[in-house]
Amino acid sequence: MNFRIPAAACAAALLLALSACSDNDDHADIMAPTSTVGGVAAIGSPLTAADVRLACRGGVTRTTTTTSDSGSWSVLVPSSALPCAVRVNGGRINGGTTNTAVLYSIAAGDGDTLVSNITPLTDLAMAQAVRTADGRSLADWYAAGAPSAEQVTASIVAAQAALLTELRDRGYTVPEGFNPFSDVFQAIVGNLYDDLLEAVATALAAAGQSFEEFRASYVDGGDIPATVVTPGPAPDVPATHYIRRHWAILEGIYSFDCGGAPLRLRLNTNGSFSVEADGSTRNYSATTPDYFFNYDASPGRPDDIMVGVGQGTQLHFTLNNGQGTGAQPDQKIEGKAFTQCSGTQVSSVYTLPQIIKTFKGSYAASCGDAGAQVLTIGEDSKLSIAGVSVTVAEANSLIAHDSLQSEGSTVFADGTFKLAVVGGNAPKSVEVTVDSPTSTIKKVNYRNGSTNATCTVSGPTTEPPVPAPANVKIAQKIGAAYAGSYTLSCEDFSTSSGRKDRVVTIAANGSANLDGAQIVGPNSAGFVSVVNKTINLFRDDGGQSLPKVLLYTDDNGKLTGGTISEQPNKSIACTANGPNLAIFPLQETVASYARSVSVTCTGEAISGAQTFVIDAAGKASLGSLSITPEDYLQFRFFEFYDSATFNAASDRSGNRSQIYIGAVGKSIYAYLNRDGSLSSLLYGVSTTTNGVQSTKQGSCTP
Repeated sequence: MNFRIPAAACAAALLLALSACSDNDDHADIMAPTSTVGGVAAIGSPLTAADVRLACRGGVTRTTTTTSDSGSWSVLVPSSALPCAVRVNGGRINGGTTNTAVLYSIAAGDGDTLVSNITPLTDLAMAQAVRTADGRSLADWYAAGAPSAEQVTASIVAAQAALLTELRDRGYTVPEGFNPFSDVFQAIVGNLYDDLLEAVATALAAAGQSFEEFRASYVDGGDIPATVVTPGPAPDVPATHYIRRHWAILEGIYSFDCGGAPLRLRLNTNGSFSVEADGSTRNYSATTPDYFFNYDASPGRPDDIMVGVGQGTQLHFTLNNGQGTGAQPDQKIEGKAFTQCSGTQVSSVYTLPQIIKTFKGSYAASCGDAGAQVLTIGEDSKLSIAGVSVTVAEANSLIAHDSLQSEGSTVFADGTFKLAVVGGNAPKSVEVTVDSPTSTIKKVNYRNGSTNATCTVSGPTTEPPVPAPANVKIAQKIGAAYAGSYTLSCEDFSTSSGRKDRVVTIAANGSANLDGAQIVGPNSAGFVSVVNKTINLFRDDGGQSLPKVLLYTDDNGKLTGGTISEQPNKSIACTANGPNLAIFPLQETVASYARSVSVTCTGEAISGAQTFVIDAAGKASLGSLSITPEDYLQFRFFEFYDSATFNAASDRSGNRSQIYIGAVGKSIYAYLNRDGSLSSLLYGVSTTTNGVQSTKQGSCTP
């Protein structure tokens, strides 16, 4: 079972997924308390531009469509109209093949936000629950207006439990605590939910069954086809591997239009990648012979990245200020060439200096005739040795590469990174060679004019120092990332169109205005936070504490909508179509709180005297618990919350700031005093042994 993150982070994780626009056919009851209902529609790949319709209590209906790339959807529903039966049909599978499946789910429960995924698994559980509670087929029951929805909802628990038990019995990997209806997920390779959907689809194809045939058989007591056993994946590259430093930032989905032919590239944190083109998906492991990665920002090749497996499969794509903007000609997928590609969408911002500064420190080097020297890598990513220094600002060539070499291969055996000033009267460069599996520096080559030297590096001269705690204001970090004015199209039934534009402005200091009036700032007590992909701007002055504004972004940083609360117990939904905001600099922000603090802990997993450390690369550790940048960049479970800068009247952290980072099975909450010093810690560790899940939590104080 995944370790459960705090409720605030869970709510935000839901909200970030609910980002599709809606077209509702009943507005009269919007003034009543409402709930935002949404989720992901997928069959192993996302259903894009598909129609979603809700049939709710009292004859209330809602319609919307899924987003263009993730299959996510959301719609506002009167809370009194719940539960709602949910149906998806039409659209395309991952933007390609026409979807012919009709799938069902249900939205039930209490709260401002409810998750209701629509997948073959929710459909199967629904079909069984409807048969038990109503006696009809799923399609006939929905066509009749979804009567007795409360009884069907009550039958879901047993139907879901039976479905998951049989899936496990038939050899499928089903996560502990899994809920197909309400688990927040992404329909991408490597996601446990999505992989389970893919496994079911593969088994049905092997059995020669359509999903409709399978559903009918299942509700009549038929067996689920056994999972298809396929060769296991190639072994993962070590967690210490140099390539993973790049991929932890580049990880994401890149969508291209290659002369009318869609192409989607998925880069995974472990260095593997997949390419979807021509209606099929090709998967490549980082352990495949002739695998390589190359980044080149030299003159004439601005911010060019190539990934590939030998000469048969290789792709170029370009970056603009770290964000993908297009691809070079002649993409090759298993030997087939694609034309010029454009329209890249990325979910991360990548720059080579981010990688270089993870090696910050001083290293002893033996440079032949130049004697003993010291290689220094600074916090600003400056490379210096033997009087030669190259900064990022002056370098006009930035290069990095890594690969796995097979016998006879001509690609690089080690990883490198290089800063250089090329051309002009004073060319110079420093190139560092890294042992890829261990990410240890083994060699450095430097050039100054006509002088060249190659040095062997024996190791760090000293451990890189941990900086003293800095009083970094989270509000300023949020302001630096999101400063700007953003227009939302919001519900307003006093206008003829039913919509009204609202403008949210975020300043560099983290303060925020709504239509020119301050929400939170020096003159308006409150708090600001960023939770995964949701930005929260809340008044908290001891009164009604309004207004409150939430801004939602998608995986690519695009602003997709928001929620505005200006009256008690009433929220209005807003939509937006951009702009692209910055991806929050998660690793950089964690690293800015670098410190080493002696603490005393209580709890089962970690107790007694311990040391809490955030190092200069953004790794957090407490005793045996360690959360690396790779961990939290992969899962992007995080929260940065500041109620101290603008003096919130009352909140869960008592006018303090807090940092939360987490991954599957582990998390750390750090509470900071106004002066930036550590106030307290909360931690959580979850493990599963012989099918039994165990969660251990505790706290620490300096």
